[in-house]
Amino acid sequence: MRGPRPRVRRLVATALTALALTALALTGAACGGNDSDPTSNDEGGVDLTLLGPSRPADGPPVKVGFVSDGSTPAFDNTIQIHAAVAMTKFLNEHAGGIGGHPIELVTCETAADPGRAADCATEFIQADVAITVAGESTAMGPVWKPLHDTGIPIFV
Repeated sequence: MRGPRPRVRRLVATALTALALTALALTGAACGGNDSDPTSNDEGGVDLTLLGPSRPADGPPVKVGFVSDGSTPAFDNTIQIHAAVAMTKFLNEHAGGIGGHPIELVTCETAADPGRAADCATEFIQADVAITVAGESTAMGPVWKPLHDTGIPIFV
């Protein structure tokens, strides 16, 4: 069985906690800006100084899987994927990634289909992700079981 070293798991868990807290902070900050602010960018009036100084990650990347139902005939959760991509960009450019290493995000959409969920697990295993993160998903069982069996942690 292969699996990430405990130190990498701790670093990933710490980064994911920071990711969630930062997302909440940035959501509140983004809602408070206005277009007349001289520090705003041209794409929505967000004050980019709130992101802090640039501290880019370098070195070999840490692969992180992200699974979401995405778009289905009944609902659209693609916002989860957009948020994960934005947070990965923030962490890589302003927070030094994970332990100084850039995060390489591997995304997969299940479309609430158990077969596609199993395919996502296979994709993550083949990509050799260190951890998988999931938002709300209706098909977690087929993702969780193969990842668990290969020692890849999943953060839901």
